[in-house]
Parts: sequence; C-alpha cells; structure tokens
Amino acid sequence: MEMRRISWLMACTLVVFLAGQSRANAAAVLLLSTGNAAEDAAVQNTLVNQGHQVDIGPPFYQFDGTDVFNYDTVVLLPNYNYSGGDMPVAGQMVLIDFVNNGHGLVTAEWTVWLINATGRLAVLADVIPVVSTSLFRYAAMVTYTSVTPNDILNAGVDPVFTFMADEVGGTDTSFAPKDGATIFYDSDFPGDTAGLIGWSYGAGRVISFSTVAGLMEVADSNYGQLLSNAVTWSTNPQ
Repeated sequence: MEMRRISWLMACTLVVFLAGQSRANAAAVLLLSTGNAAEDAAVQNTLVNQGHQVDIGPPFYQFDGTDVFNYDTVVLLPNYNYSGGDMPVAGQMVLIDFVNNGHGLVTAEWTVWLINATGRLAVLADVIPVVSTSLFRYAAMVTYTSVTPNDILNAGVDPVFTFMADEVGGTDTSFAPKDGATIFYDSDFPGDTAGLIGWSYGAGRVISFSTVAGLMEVADSNYGQLLSNAVTWSTNPQ
C-alpha cells in the first residue's frame, strides 16, 4: 500500500512538472493574417495544440503596432496578401522596438522575398537574419536537415525530414545567413542554402523559414512541431 502511495505521488509530481514545463514554453502569439482564413486557422491551431495562445491580427499591410507589446512574439506570414501593399513605417518601427526589448519575430519565405524583389518592409529588413534574395523555386517536396543542434528547436523534430511544400507563387526561397546569424536547418534547395535561420537582435530573437509555413506544411508533424519550437525559441530569454 505504501509503495502504491509513493508511486501515485511520483506520478502526480510528474504531471505537475510537465504542466509547468508546458506553461514555461507557451507564448502569447500575434499571427498577422496570411490573407487566407483557412491558413490562418491552421497555423493558429497548430500553435495552440502545442500550448501557445494565438490571436489572429490584421494583415501585415495594416499593422501599425497597436497593442503588440501584449504578446511575446509576432508571426509574419504575408502569403496570400503579399500584393496588398507595404507595412506602415510606424508598424515596422514598432516591430523593431518590440524585438529590441526582448520579444520574438517569426517569418517565412514571402517576408524575405518582398524585401528583395519589391523593396517593401525596407525598415524591418534590418532585423531579418537572412541575406535578402529573390531566387525561388517550385518544388513538390522539400527536405530540411538539422545542422546546428539546439535543444528548443530540435525537440520532437526528426533530424532530417521531408514535407509536402505549399505553393504560393513558389514554394521556397534560397536562403543564406547574415553575419552573426545561425543556420539551424539546411534546405535541399540546389546550392548551399538554408531552411531555417535565426539570430539575436537586441534583447530579442528573430527566426526565418525558407518556406511559406502554409496549410500542408503545418499539417506535417515535423514542420508543425518545428514552427511551434521556433515560436518558443524566439521568446527564450537572452
């Protein structure tokens, strides 16, 4: 009987510990709308299922920074509204201040492509850890390979995984790191290219995916987990 009681207490302690870990890794997230309601919901649900709290905000071209400091991180995926205009300069400056003050920013393919190919997000470009490029491709499948171990990013993710790529005017962009940035995952994009690059900026962190983080991608267990991990990583204290 005594052994059962000890085992029960140990089990309760483990449950409390894991719940505490889940809360510690949870983030309050502002997802700037992708311009596609189904994709917004899929990204939101993927992150919520991993313990994050996610609100869907305005499209990036309407974001002026209002109330952003209520969140731990911002997820910027201008996938289906990329032609809507530019983010107001005030919004870009607030996002830079947001990161500088210890918060996180997660971006994907269209963010980097807009900077290089269209000259938009020019103010925000300074915080993005990727060398701006407009070289992209169409690929049915993409493979990411872990190259720089990281306890947060690698948790629950296979070291090499292949996923169905969403096509939104292309599937992924050729990525290279800025000085001081880290390649966490390589991509199989031809040439020496990266799939996931991050860095510290001020007291905060920014991390960028070479793909669009679309419906099929977030439905993939490895990709969805990596996206959630990236949110957690971006809010990890410096």
